[in-house]
Amino acid sequence: MSDCKSDLQIMLRAFIFLLLSVPAFAQLQDDIFVQSDRFFKKHVKNGQVNYAEISKDKQELDNLVKRIEGVNYTSFFDNLRKAYLINTYNLLVIKQVVDKYPIITTNEVKNFFYDTRFNVNGKTVSLDQLEKEIIFKQFTDPRLHFALIKAANGSSPLPNFAFNPQKIDAELDEQCKQILNDPSYVRLGDRKVLLSETFELNPTDFNDKGQNMIQFVNRFRDNKISEEFAIGFYPFDWTLNDSILWESIQAEKDSLRAKEPNQKGSLVSLQTLTPSKLIPKGRIEIRTFNNLYSQTQVFSAIRRKDLGKRDSYFTSINQVMFGQTSKLNVGFEVWVKSVFVDTTSSSALEIFGTKPQKYYQTAVSGIGPKVKMTPFKKAPNLTLQSTLLIPFQRDLEGRKSKKPYLSADAAMLINQFMYDKNIGKNWQIFTQFAPTLTFGRSTAQSRISIPVSVNLGYLASKSILFYLQNEAYPVFGTGFISSGYLQQGIGTKIQLVQKKLEAEFAYNYNTIGYKNGAGSGFNFGLRMMR
Repeated sequence: MSDCKSDLQIMLRAFIFLLLSVPAFAQLQDDIFVQSDRFFKKHVKNGQVNYAEISKDKQELDNLVKRIEGVNYTSFFDNLRKAYLINTYNLLVIKQVVDKYPIITTNEVKNFFYDTRFNVNGKTVSLDQLEKEIIFKQFTDPRLHFALIKAANGSSPLPNFAFNPQKIDAELDEQCKQILNDPSYVRLGDRKVLLSETFELNPTDFNDKGQNMIQFVNRFRDNKISEEFAIGFYPFDWTLNDSILWESIQAEKDSLRAKEPNQKGSLVSLQTLTPSKLIPKGRIEIRTFNNLYSQTQVFSAIRRKDLGKRDSYFTSINQVMFGQTSKLNVGFEVWVKSVFVDTTSSSALEIFGTKPQKYYQTAVSGIGPKVKMTPFKKAPNLTLQSTLLIPFQRDLEGRKSKKPYLSADAAMLINQFMYDKNIGKNWQIFTQFAPTLTFGRSTAQSRISIPVSVNLGYLASKSILFYLQNEAYPVFGTGFISSGYLQQGIGTKIQLVQKKLEAEFAYNYNTIGYKNGAGSGFNFGLRMMR
């Protein structure tokens, strides 16, 4: 009888404990989900995040991050834990962007997903660890790739709500349906389908239960894809999913459609295509930059002096760069030069016509490797590009052939420190410091030049950038400053094909100099991304 009474007391105490603890537990979880839902509804629209608005008042986000530190999710049932971890990851990604804002892409922040650590239930983890070692380790669900954001337009649009544990399966299905029926995300061609790089980087995740990638995609598509189609992959778009940038792009697209109803495609800000930016991993950049410089005067000391002739020089700089990693680009460069000496009244364009060989010379003046990197973790907008040019042909100075001087018979090591900074939406400053070493056959032929340039750019539209150029180019030799000049110029960059082809036109003029040419130059360049 006493044993029965004891058992009843234990059951009564357990019942009372459940009555008291369950509501408290439910209230705790309801609180974090309600707060997260309110945050997403307030700051997310059309899949884009208003980072600027959040940056003005971080308290709401900081409170959520603080709450995450103390929530013990390990005892949650599966759907509650899955929904909670998705919301937690997305909030922490937004937190990381806001702390670094303003940026145009997370690639501007070194090791964005790896270095910064967050406290999640008392455990310090990076975003990458939270995704791979916690979320995907607990849930082998490929649909999660379309729910966990990367703060990029290549990700699925972020919902303006917190994932709900009671509706998590339906919400994940809806996410997949939305993105996998989007023709810009699943790109169909002639018996071929192009999928996001997300599929390529996570192939085993999309072979769940023996399905191939097309079978997985077809689970959520209205119009099914033939399983006989070949599969290819296109690069992930790392442009920030920023509502302000998105709205400006949409306004520009609407303006273009109003003027040209048949215009297709969207435009991307040229501010992401500055020389100081590295190309993404796996991408290839092909660039040619051509300069036609002509002079009938030189600076004797700092005064202009007539040459009594016209010297015209054409230089074609051609490069190929490959994105080895997000922080390292490698490639090579080839320089082709021509020189033509003619009368003062002649045109600089005659360098491209038929010329007397005595007054003309052309050659591959240099060829060599180059690398580009971000050397400092705390300065992602500062890059270093180094090029070693080795003469490909001999007698560039014309000592033996008696032809006009074309280039130094010497190797060159060009180091370019480049930095850019956006000022608001439309203005940009680009600076470059480029110490260059020329290794001649003798001390007299060797020199050091330290050009410094500052460009001020104005983004007139999403496809046209105008800039003003100022450059000082001192050359140090045996007589300390052996020569130099100050140059001003104006130019424009035009995006001809979205994200793929850019043209550049510029004019510059040597305004002041010392033992240097007093001419002007026209520039034309093309830059292609693949």
